Amino acid sequence: MRRNGRVIAVGSEDDVAKRLELLYRDQGVKVFDSPLNQIIAQLESDSIDVVVLTSSVIKKSREKWRQFFNKFRSSFVQLVLLADPEDMDLAIKISEEGNYQYSKVPVYDRELKALIERAMKARLIDPAKNDAEEKFGQIIGRSQAMRQVYRQIELAASNDIHVLLLGETGTGKDITAQTIHELSQRQGERFIPVNLAALPGELVASELFGHEKGAFTGADRQSKGKFELAEKGTVFLDEIGSVSDKIQVSLLRLLEQQEFYRLGGKDPIKSNCRIIAASNEDLEKMVQENRFREDLFYRLDVFRIFIPPLHQRPEDIHLLVFHFVDQYNRDFNKKINDVSADVLQIFEEYDWPGNVRELKNVIQRAVLMCNSKRIQVRHLPQRFKREKPGSPTIQFTIGTPLEEIEHKTVVRALEMAQNNRTRAAELLGISRRALYNKMDKYGI
Repeated sequence: MRRNGRVIAVGSEDDVAKRLELLYRDQGVKVFDSPLNQIIAQLESDSIDVVVLTSSVIKKSREKWRQFFNKFRSSFVQLVLLADPEDMDLAIKISEEGNYQYSKVPVYDRELKALIERAMKARLIDPAKNDAEEKFGQIIGRSQAMRQVYRQIELAASNDIHVLLLGETGTGKDITAQTIHELSQRQGERFIPVNLAALPGELVASELFGHEKGAFTGADRQSKGKFELAEKGTVFLDEIGSVSDKIQVSLLRLLEQQEFYRLGGKDPIKSNCRIIAASNEDLEKMVQENRFREDLFYRLDVFRIFIPPLHQRPEDIHLLVFHFVDQYNRDFNKKINDVSADVLQIFEEYDWPGNVRELKNVIQRAVLMCNSKRIQVRHLPQRFKREKPGSPTIQFTIGTPLEEIEHKTVVRALEMAQNNRTRAAELLGISRRALYNKMDKYGI
């Protein structure tokens, strides 16, 4: 939680305020204990970040609660509700209304702190844009990084230009391309995605440009390619860096002259389709290494959008988790309505090398495995389970330089933690920031 945050605990017999004062002692967080009627007048104040209350307070003060909740919905103050087991239906119902975190009591200190800190992160998001930017087409996210992407998508969609999407595998370049198409003036025409890396090299030309009958063995009829089929629409070329030099030449001709030839064809075919290309490789580096044509790169790189990896926008993880839970509830006919705070904390600390696609697959498995209404740590793959680490050993000969010992120890800790930086830092007995500094130092 940021320093100087302000948390109000609504007075109750559970004495939540005292617990919070102990949890945030010496962290610069102000904790206040106030009755419900006093908070109502304060909700529009920027000085309040999070309100914590229990379901018992709601039941005792129903009229005041209604007044509070009406005010609460129009503010951007975050709410953390601690619900008695018999009040979970009330908690779930309220959760659909606004800026909200909840947990069933009893709640342990670690979980309570995690709930409040997630609420504080959400509080830092611009309230004027919160609702409008939680979802953009099929893209989920309200982080500052994703808001920048949304603005770029709007610019790309409003101008009929070629677009280059860059980002790691699994970040959602395909959904971004489709969103651009759906917002553009070509939205009524076809959107055709092509994963170039998944096609055998000898079939790429035929898939893209089509072929005439007899153009090669097995070509027993004429076939139209993707560019011809997408006339007036959009072709999305994923993994553009994987294509051969010959295909690059053909693509360059298409971009420069708006025409192409079918394989075996003698007459040029005019093309009026938009190209959106994507790569998870550094195309500029490929150009420097003569692995990608410089002229083609600059033709594609008219308008560039970088899709940030998931670990650079952890504030979006909560939204994505519940979006995928809802999706797989429908697919598997489940009724899961909650995810434990431990699971969400693990997700926020994990590096997500597979990005949104990996998170989606993890939630799919968790929903399938879950036989209750709440996803717990036990429903996650083994790499997410916080088991007590073993005691691995490393042997060094006397005289080994200290830097070499440190380097190998850091590498071994990362291996033992399956590249989970938080767990590796715990194994080494250092902070996560200190671990990153050592990784930078040794180029790990």
